Amino acid sequence: TRLLSAGTWDAVTQEYTLRSPVAGEVVSRAVTPGLEVQGQWAGAGAPAELFTIGALDPLWVLGDVYEMDLPHVRKGLPVEVRVPAFPERTFRGRIDWVSDVLDPATRTAKVRCAIENPERLLRPEMAPVLSIGLPSHHHVAVPRDALLRLGDDVVEFVAASEERDGQLVFRRRKVVAGDAGTGGLVPILDGLAPGERVVVSGGIFL
Repeated sequence: TRLLSAGTWDAVTQEYTLRSPVAGEVVSRAVTPGLEVQGQWAGAGAPAELFTIGALDPLWVLGDVYEMDLPHVRKGLPVEVRVPAFPERTFRGRIDWVSDVLDPATRTAKVRCAIENPERLLRPEMAPVLSIGLPSHHHVAVPRDALLRLGDDVVEFVAASEERDGQLVFRRRKVVAGDAGTGGLVPILDGLAPGERVVVSGGIFL
């Protein structure tokens, strides 16, 4: 009765003020009026979690990053989040933690992002689509058909500076090509310089 007293020893009420040790909002509740609650010293085993207190601004969003993309992901990179509930809205934030451990089943690592949520539109357990803004890199690029594979090497025919009998001379050169999926342009990481003229199709006949 002492815990439920309203300030005097003989004034017992049905209310008790339970104060949270941290600031935030009630994001989930596991108790209802009339439920009997026992503490860990009452012999009832593990105490029940009555309320979950958390902050909704900023809101944490967890994402999965594939192993091959991890070298480009780091703390502080900007991110954008979209949710089906608000398809026209974009919520922005930054990565504040990257896991050091990979999931052996999916070969991905967790990233945690702090997303600005001043209007409280984002809610826990939504299904967000997370986009990470990576730093831009400039590379020389050529059409995919311009590259030829000779054994383990990728080569390109590059126009030489000299001409022979009035005809342009091409020389075969080994290059290092990046991965750009299928079709379109392929970035050249090494072997070509900006402004060099290359054969973009039919190089196999040279």
